Parts: sequence; structure tokens; C-alpha cells
Amino acid sequence: KKAFQSNTGECPPELKKFSLEIVKRCEGLPLAIVTIGGLLSTKAMIEWGKFCNSLGSELERNPHLTSMTKIVLLSYHDLPYHLKSCFLYLGLLPEDYFISCGRLVRLWIAEGFVREQRRQTLEEVGEEYLTELIHRSLVQVSESDTEGRTCRVHDLVREIIHSKSEELSFYQVLSEENQIFDPQTRRLSIHNNMDNVLEITGESHIRSLFLFKINQLPESSLGRLVSNFKLMKVLDLEDAPLDYLPENVGNLFHL
Repeated sequence: KKAFQSNTGECPPELKKFSLEIVKRCEGLPLAIVTIGGLLSTKAMIEWGKFCNSLGSELERNPHLTSMTKIVLLSYHDLPYHLKSCFLYLGLLPEDYFISCGRLVRLWIAEGFVREQRRQTLEEVGEEYLTELIHRSLVQVSESDTEGRTCRVHDLVREIIHSKSEELSFYQVLSEENQIFDPQTRRLSIHNNMDNVLEITGESHIRSLFLFKINQLPESSLGRLVSNFKLMKVLDLEDAPLDYLPENVGNLFHL
């Protein structure tokens, strides 16, 4: 149904052979089938045969990877260039974290990921980006609540995002499990633990900083952290235990 939304959810007879072959290659994994369905919904029917063949070669090329991993990577590589950064950005969030769709779009805009389109606001364009990622089953959206819609990525998809982001040096996550800081990183997400962060980061080239699940954050610690990151243009403290911001945040002219 995911792949045939433009055809009332029914598989055309001429595509049944390809559909059965693709389901077989997904090895019965529901997330894999849904992800492939989302990808195929963007393809013209004439491209299905070519895709079916490329899926087979992709699954055979890297035998050490699971079928699910290969399928998500295939879906990632099929994304338009402007959506790849938006997708990888979700790896900055903690595991099982639901983020407001509006907040996510605003962060994409702040990062410069969202392109201007005639007669549309940046927020409207960003919403279209998110809708496409949801349609491709790479992002899961929750029911609306008092904050509006929220979204997340599946844990397995998140691990693949981490792997790809490490390969591209797209961001870094510091946590209790990982406290090895790469001074070349541009986006930093700190989870659960602020111990030693000031010591291991020092002055760096950080452009974007996120704090999640931090129980205590003295104003002096944040002030020193901000002083280290003079080139910062995105500072997300929505989940930080703060009553007010340190004065030197006003010195971050790129925010």
C-alpha cells in the first residue's frame, strides 16, 4: 500500500512480479518492506525493474551488513541532496526522543538546509522536506499533542545515521559512553553528562550545540562553554535545566 498510494493502494498486475521479488529480498522484515515502499512511491513504474535489479546487487555487495541496514542505506543514497543533511540531523537527538516537528524545521532553517522557494515561506518548505522523509518511512511521526506533531527515527535507522555521520564528520555526540572529542567537529550534541566537557572540548570550531537530558547545568559552566564556541550559530537549550542565559550568549554574533 505504501508504494501504491497513487493507485488506491493496489498493486498493478504488471508490477506484481517485481513486488514479490522485492518483498522476498526484504526477508519479511516489516520496517524494511515499509522503507522500500516509501522509496518506490517516488519512482515511476517504468523504473521498478531497474530498482529491483539494483537492490539485488546492493544486498550482495556487502555481505557483512544486514539486509535492513543495506535497505536503509539504499534509501539514504536515493534521497535528493538537500534532504540528506536534514535526515542525518536527526542523529543528534537521543534514543527514543520525540522532537516537535516545528522545532525540527526551525533547526533545519537555522542550519541553512532549507532552500528558498518562490511564494513559500522557509517554514512551509521545511515542512515539505519533513513530509517527504515521513513519506519515505525514514522518519516516524506521532499523533498530534499539545505541542503539535512530533517525530523520531527508528533505533536501527538512528544507528545507521550515526555510522554515516561519522563517515562524513557531520556531527558528534558526547555521552557517558563516548567522551572522545573530535576538535574538527562542527555540530555537537551532549547527552546525559556534562562532566569533563569543558576540559575535553576547549576552544573549538563548534557551530551548533545541543544539550539533552542534562540534570544540572550551572550558569558558569554554560557561560564557559559558550566562550569556547565563538563561531556558534545554532544553540538549542530547550531541554536544558536553565532559568536564564548567561550574559556572554549575547556575544555570539552568528546566532
